[in-house]
Amino acid sequence: MNTKLYLLLFLPLALLASCIDNSDQKGGGTVPTDEQVPLNEQNILGEWEIYFYTKAMHAPTAKLEAKYRYADEDGFSIGFESNGVFYERNVFDMEVVRGKYEFVKNETNGNIERIKFYDYKSKWTGDDTTSYATIPYLYKNRMVYQSRYHGTASNHNFNIEDLKYLRNLERDPHYYPKDNPAFKKSLIIEKELLGTWFLFKSTVGIDQEWFDETKDRYGTLTVFKIENGDRVFEMYFPDGELSRRGKYRIVDDVVHMYNIKEGTENETESFAYWVQSWTTTGTTEIMIEGYTTRKKENVLQEYSSMTYHRKVK
Repeated sequence: MNTKLYLLLFLPLALLASCIDNSDQKGGGTVPTDEQVPLNEQNILGEWEIYFYTKAMHAPTAKLEAKYRYADEDGFSIGFESNGVFYERNVFDMEVVRGKYEFVKNETNGNIERIKFYDYKSKWTGDDTTSYATIPYLYKNRMVYQSRYHGTASNHNFNIEDLKYLRNLERDPHYYPKDNPAFKKSLIIEKELLGTWFLFKSTVGIDQEWFDETKDRYGTLTVFKIENGDRVFEMYFPDGELSRRGKYRIVDDVVHMYNIKEGTENETESFAYWVQSWTTTGTTEIMIEGYTTRKKENVLQEYSSMTYHRKVK
């Protein structure tokens, strides 16, 4: 699963299925109960990091819908400066977008309704781009960011809604809703992740059809380690040949990995896995991770689930 390390806060991708209802017109899911603050420059300044992201797709004429978590962008951020400049960073703190923003007011009552982003280069086309976002909920330490657009999948036209839940990195950098059942997150403890993991089972799916890929991928190794103070991952084919080596970062329950593609000077690839469960059977530690994505125009969803056993020397 190769993706450029771009923070695309306005364009669709997707990662990892979840049964969260995002149909609420003002943001879906469970509404926070603490006091909201008005949308203005003073309250929105600073850098905000995604800690949860959901996508809802609905095709009214075909009665089709898909709702899932997009964990691929957990840890990505957007920043607002007092001079009307905004920027976006990927999970490895690389700035990937810089442009301008302004508030759009209701012509009748003068209240701020949404944010206009403009004078920035689209990572898809390279063209100057303008886009809009609604902030249905804004709090001192976090916000809900909403964007709606249209797309095509499975030969149908879809209405798509993205909801991004962000925390303010200056005021509450480690916030996540521990007791809210709508946000199913189990924090990864790094010392438990370090070591070598043996791929025991691999399945993939397209829309509602699943395929077993274990035969081709069984025995693939993934290694997480600290090397000279850096977080490093390595992947090996079943025959022992190194396939990838790069950096990794943990964001709550997601492991992001990034490397320079072999044979290139600066072409990067990145991928992220949502760790869904940690269990122990007998003396075997088991980690299950996976993703759900939508990268093919005519496919509603693509799934993957991988079961790893810790390899003990």
